[in-house]
Amino acid sequence: MIESQPHHIDGSTVAVIVTYGQRAALLRQTIENVTRCAELIHIIIVDNGSLQELDLDKVEFEGAITVVRNQYNLGSAGGFGRGIAAALLIKDAEFLVILDDDNLVEPNFLTKLVKCYRALRSGSDVALCALREDRPQYQLLLENGSAALPRPNAFLGFHIGDTLRRIVNRKAKKPTGKVENVRLRAIETGPYGGLFMTVEAAKVTGIPRADFILYGDDHEYTQRLGANNIDLYLTDLVKVTDGERSWNMSGSKESPWLASQGGGWRQYYAARNHVYLECAARPKAAIYQVNRFLFTLRLTLSCFFINRSFLRTRTLLTPFMKGVRDGIRGELGYRAQFPIPGAPPSDGLCIQNVDGLR
Repeated sequence: MIESQPHHIDGSTVAVIVTYGQRAALLRQTIENVTRCAELIHIIIVDNGSLQELDLDKVEFEGAITVVRNQYNLGSAGGFGRGIAAALLIKDAEFLVILDDDNLVEPNFLTKLVKCYRALRSGSDVALCALREDRPQYQLLLENGSAALPRPNAFLGFHIGDTLRRIVNRKAKKPTGKVENVRLRAIETGPYGGLFMTVEAAKVTGIPRADFILYGDDHEYTQRLGANNIDLYLTDLVKVTDGERSWNMSGSKESPWLASQGGGWRQYYAARNHVYLECAARPKAAIYQVNRFLFTLRLTLSCFFINRSFLRTRTLLTPFMKGVRDGIRGELGYRAQFPIPGAPPSDGLCIQNVDGLR
């Protein structure tokens, strides 16, 4: 733990960063990058069972750095939960910003966010979500919100109605035209990386649900902002650059839902949590089951034609299929069958480690 007295400035902000595994170099780069922000008074780093020493002694920062260490990897939900809980105890902090350990920001990142917040704040509280340039869905939201919003009863973003509409539009050769750049758009959910809000908003909202483990926990958390009358806005006034590309945006022809490597933990938790959120949002009509069937059929056929093996297809699809099943049933929590790197070996231990923070 590295401590010094925070300096009192307008827009004083505490940053929460979670790291794990062998990402010390990425973390160091992120910290050195974010400390250029004048408004930053405190950094809380959650060490989610890292396999490397963080080596922060030589970081040049006038504020304070607190390291919260977890024996095991508690996932993003448990990690950010501990970080946010610790941030709420920091005196003199007005704002909270959340970053992944590979997020890079511009030097005046916080200055712009503070000014934007003060311009928007009138009567009700607001939170801001900086644009993640590697996430095309958020860029599309800024350019054409109606085209990016998921349709009711879509399954993991798939809806047969969208497919039919794309076919008709392709045959008609309709021009897309230019879309005016929109710098602010109200959204219902967003990612952790680049999320900016007041400390008071975080106190009202609480912390992420530990039983999500990872994937979808950021969507569940940001949905709760709206439930507590905190308006969430996406903005490209500031942008966040990721040091590493997300697992589901590799550019491979193979679907990211196929567990071709890593034991399938990504596919399991991502499918389970997002399906859970879909099912919790509203009662599902018959069209939801149709979309689920067509999505799964397309995924299965694609996997079989690539691998030419029923056994291989079943193996690759098992984490996804079990995730969908558990999501529909509402069975969350850690699964030792799909261990995340650095996690404990038994079911439930991740949840027990963070129950005191829920």
